[in-house]
Amino acid sequence: MQLLPPIFKESGVEIGPIPKGTPVNLLANLSMLPDDAGVIDRFMHKRKVLKLLIKVKQALKALPKNVTDEEARKVYLEKDLADPLLELSKCNDFVVNRGHYFGTDHLKKDENEPGLSDEDKRALIEFLKTF
Repeated sequence: MQLLPPIFKESGVEIGPIPKGTPVNLLANLSMLPDDAGVIDRFMHKRKVLKLLIKVKQALKALPKNVTDEEARKVYLEKDLADPLLELSKCNDFVVNRGHYFGTDHLKKDENEPGLSDEDKRALIEFLKTF
């Protein structure tokens, strides 16, 4: 008995249809194999991947033929695919160029570390001009 026949096809792994608006990085950054992990960590990682593939299989089976994006999104949410995909992601931060907010209050992670004052920003700009 094959465990995941609806996912594995002759042309590769089939994980769609994927609803419009799904971040491509959610799939492109999947860590199918762990980096530099010990035996136990490798086993646990493979277990997570297998659980995710089983969830994807169930989600694909639940999709009707000619599924709409909204129907697919609903099934993917019901099957809770986002959290396991994020957990297995090599890079789960989908915002590009976040560095542009350095020194601002936009990235407050810690209330004790406020953004730079205008004076500090000007000083930083002048310092960077020396490079």
